Amino acid sequence: MTAGGIVAVEAFLIFLSLILSTIVISAGLRILLNGDIKLWEAVRLNCVATALNKIFFTGTGYAALSWKLKKDNIPYHKTLSALALIELSISLPWIACGLFFGVRVGWEAPLIFLGAIGLIAVFLAVRKNKIKDFLGKIFGHLKDIAPNIMGFIPVISLNFLLGWGYYFLLFKTFGLSISIFDVLEVVSVAFSAGYLSPIPSGLGIKDSGIIYMLMKHGVPFKNALIIAMADRGIVTGLYLILGFLFGADIIRQEIKSKFKRRVREK
Repeated sequence: MTAGGIVAVEAFLIFLSLILSTIVISAGLRILLNGDIKLWEAVRLNCVATALNKIFFTGTGYAALSWKLKKDNIPYHKTLSALALIELSISLPWIACGLFFGVRVGWEAPLIFLGAIGLIAVFLAVRKNKIKDFLGKIFGHLKDIAPNIMGFIPVISLNFLLGWGYYFLLFKTFGLSISIFDVLEVVSVAFSAGYLSPIPSGLGIKDSGIIYMLMKHGVPFKNALIIAMADRGIVTGLYLILGFLFGADIIRQEIKSKFKRRVREK
């Protein structure tokens, strides 16, 4: 196979891994809602919610999804607690790995490590009430869906592996020759820094983290910057396309609502 053919196959696998991840997370949402929605509907709503989260901030899409399901007689608390578990299941494996690898990074760059600890402390202080409410919803809903938890564990594992595979393929496409475990270190530390930062949606923090961690592994700044921008463009672009494809009306209504609210505030 030619070099161009290999790149084309890798690009196809990159997008395939993201699409499979979307389907897996949607299946998890269906499980947590006790099968009250069909898989295709879960996929559609998941894509719309993710697109809204990308357009605005994380949580906007979840609110819209909860509103839509309320019209289908699924209570807010049930949807929100299911989404809280989804968010936790997506984030927790990466954060756990990020904290594990972050200790080693901290020894090598103590100022950055102390800065990260400071950001986490600010995050916890600013969002302590939201975190308390978030955890309350999770534990409350866990009682209702306890029989489904065993079926949800493979969803968490498979989604994590798909994300890991996505970044391995992405780095490989750009010619990086770092091991699969180094990929895990790079991404988990960057993800944790972005997710735990007090900045809404960790805007720019995760990208900066990827650049820094890649440079630690000998990747020139210019190449690391291109990879971080490619990651942002691929993920955001794909979910925006899927979101508008599956729920243009919902997204338009949400954008209009946000615009009218800002006009009233002015």
